[in-house]
Amino acid sequence: MLDIAVVDDEKVIREHLCALIQKQNRSGRVESYATGEELLASGRPFDIVFLDIQMDGMNGIEAAKKLREKQDDVIIG
Repeated sequence: MLDIAVVDDEKVIREHLCALIQKQNRSGRVESYATGEELLASGRPFDIVFLDIQMDGMNGIEAAKKLREKQDDVIIG
């Protein structure tokens, strides 16, 4: 079972990606976040995180760096 996060400031994109992932990963958990700050504040460990690069506030690259500090084995896409 994989725990996957989708982080994108566009709701339509988040919903579409989550739906595609859930089709392939039926037994796993998929969470979505509108910002990198929300992802990091959740404190939840994930196996895979899909990050949008351009977002308001903390961009995806900054969020990935901070996420790696907390969880170095996460796959970031």
